[in-house]
Amino acid sequence: MIVVEYSAKEVGRRLQALRRQNGCSREKIAKGIGKSVKYYGDIERGSCGMSVETLLELSKIYHVSLDYLVRGIGDTDEKEPDAETAWMINRVGQLDSRKRSAVLQMLGTIVELGLEEEREGRYAED
Repeated sequence: MIVVEYSAKEVGRRLQALRRQNGCSREKIAKGIGKSVKYYGDIERGSCGMSVETLLELSKIYHVSLDYLVRGIGDTDEKEPDAETAWMINRVGQLDSRKRSAVLQMLGTIVELGLEEEREGRYAED
């Protein structure tokens, strides 16, 4: 049996650092995970834990592994986007929430299809 030590304070410190590195407000992250700002602030302060679902959502938002969030180890996947990607992220962020959601859903589908093709060796770079 594997025992994983969990410190809500350490997880909170990592989340706060990630939020600041990404230039996000607590309000933006709380909205992204569908929780109140107070609850997210409590998570960052380490005064409460969170569900596995919330932990998964945060790992997606910050593009980090669960190992990194929970134990502080592993790849944080902090790759800087190229100029074209950064421009597109900025443009999508300017859309109203309904349109942004639709664009992100379509983009997610396209990316997953592309990754599946790469895994199966069906994709050849031009």
